[in-house]
Amino acid sequence: MMKIIIKAAKFFFYLISLIPLRSVHNKKPSHLFIDFISRFYVQGQTVKIKFGINRGLKWHIPQSSDNELYAMDYERLEKYLIALGLYEYKLQKALKRLIKSGQICYDIGGNIGFFTVLMSRIIGSRGKVYVFEPMVSNVEILKIQIKNNNLDNVAIYNKAVTSQNTRLKFIEHNNRSIGQIADNGLIFFEINNALDRFSEELLPENIELWKENKFNLFINGRIDSLINEISMELQQIYGNQSFKSERINLLWEQLRQKRRRFSSFTISEIDGICIDDMVDNTINHPDFIKIDIEGAEALALNGMIKTLTKYHPTIFIELHSSNLAVEVKEILGKVGGYEIFDLNFNYVDYIDKLPGIICIPNIYG
Repeated sequence: MMKIIIKAAKFFFYLISLIPLRSVHNKKPSHLFIDFISRFYVQGQTVKIKFGINRGLKWHIPQSSDNELYAMDYERLEKYLIALGLYEYKLQKALKRLIKSGQICYDIGGNIGFFTVLMSRIIGSRGKVYVFEPMVSNVEILKIQIKNNNLDNVAIYNKAVTSQNTRLKFIEHNNRSIGQIADNGLIFFEINNALDRFSEELLPENIELWKENKFNLFINGRIDSLINEISMELQQIYGNQSFKSERINLLWEQLRQKRRRFSSFTISEIDGICIDDMVDNTINHPDFIKIDIEGAEALALNGMIKTLTKYHPTIFIELHSSNLAVEVKEILGKVGGYEIFDLNFNYVDYIDKLPGIICIPNIYG
């Protein structure tokens, strides 16, 4: 009887792991599940992972940010799926299939270490994981995960991977999963698109200068000033309350949402590094690379073209937009010698709608 109960519980949590996290934002069922599971998994405690490739490893559940009252549900749900070991289960199985004992792995965008410890377990004592994570708060949690599991085959670099060695501005968000390069990540593109739409409505005398001034407020971390300025300009044209078109009402609502969404980030300067230089001077060349860096995947690839061309490691790349997917495919095409698959290991030609791709070397193909 107990075996049946355990199997039923595993199946239930497996079904939960299949939920597309971003689809549960503000949906009541996600609140109910989060409330239920949080009774058993307390923030700040260390638990044993129950399921998945990391089963049996210790996992430290990080404390929530002060802003979690407005945290997106998928961020909160993600935290507990990780502790259970069910986070991105299909990707876990893919990595288990792709990575071999004794290999050198790069975890680019290590976050708080779920896939870092997974790689460490698979490669064993003869292998090495180099993890790159620019957010200091994430690195502190990552160090706890490594210490708790006595992993001596992991090296941490608190740096962003980009196309060249440089200092760059970086967005650190209360959501640990969406830290990103300020002028090349998803938030950058979202703000830029919003400014394009607002400029079409406001019709400033010099649109490019207007956008540059507004964007400088964002890049310097003054999101409230940016939103206040646009708000006043809209009010001067349309008044304080109702606007004359559905388009303006939609833009206004988007503006209010961005104030709430972006109120919890800070921008700081960090070190950006180029993988080609690291391989030439510091670390062993990779057998496997995982890239999940919130819209900067093309930048990272451009900084490792020599390494990819010479060594052809297997790569997993999380894709964050259709435009970036096209750019990624162009770079891989220039490198040559790769076949592209989805997470079910089906060969694919068009990748712009996929959440992630597996790139397997076929240098003789």
